[in-house]
Amino acid sequence: MARVYFVREEISVEVPVETSVLEAEILAGLAPDAPCGGGGQGTCGKCLVKVDGKPVLACQTKVEKDCQVEIPGKKKEVKF
Repeated sequence: MARVYFVREEISVEVPVETSVLEAEILAGLAPDAPCGGGGQGTCGKCLVKVDGKPVLACQTKVEKDCQVEIPGKKKEVKF
């Protein structure tokens, strides 16, 4: 398991290693900008985030260890 901390949102979630950053965002209750459906193809490029300061596509990046994620823009939370 690895802990993913979303800096702006001040939320953390524990996920299994090899979970995509995009899946971690969803598990944390966030609404990621992934109009291509989050299929992990990296085609739209809109899921760009910074993981430990490095720009990556959330749909193509797997969580390997505890990390910090910065999502550009404003806070976006899922509304139930």
